[in-house]
Amino acid sequence: AAPGLFGGGNGRTGSFIMKTPGLGEQKLPATFSDLPIGEGEIIRLETPAGAGFGNPYEREPESVLNDVIAGKVSADAARRLYGVALTGAGLTMTIDREETGALRRENHAAN
Repeated sequence: AAPGLFGGGNGRTGSFIMKTPGLGEQKLPATFSDLPIGEGEIIRLETPAGAGFGNPYEREPESVLNDVIAGKVSADAARRLYGVALTGAGLTMTIDREETGALRRENHAAN
């Protein structure tokens, strides 16, 4: 995975996942070259994700809100990874400034 810079989180590696009806999912080796696929089987390719740059708790809450509205991160991830508490849903979502401040103070005290 790509390493994060200046306090940013690491990226994610890519993978190949095969879903077989009745058997669930299995991760495939990155170097497979010939794989028979049966009826109903699905191959999912998860591409690598880029790494973060800078402390996520210092990112502007408005930018995090915009990412949530755009579907780039979930409201749970906004809270957990960026310390941004949101209220509402969809386009009416807003930042809970008081709780965001508390989350960020708590993270700063822990680090």
